[in-house]
Amino acid sequence: MDEDAAAIDRFIREAGIAGVDELRARRMELVRQLAAAEDELRATRDEVAALTSAEQERRAELLGV
Repeated sequence: MDEDAAAIDRFIREAGIAGVDELRARRMELVRQLAAAEDELRATRDEVAALTSAEQERRAELLGV
C-alpha cells in the first residue's frame, strides 16, 4: 500500500499536477476572486439602477409629467 501511495505521489509530482495544499490554496484564491467579482457586479447593477431612475425622472420632467 505504501509503495502504491508513493508511486501515485511521484506520478503526481512528475506530471506537474498540483498537490492537495496547492489545490486548496488555488480554490481559496478563486473563491476570493469570485466574491470580488460578485461585489463588483452588484455595484454595477446598483449604479445602472440609479442611472436608469435618474434618466426616467429627467424624461418625466422634460415631458412635464
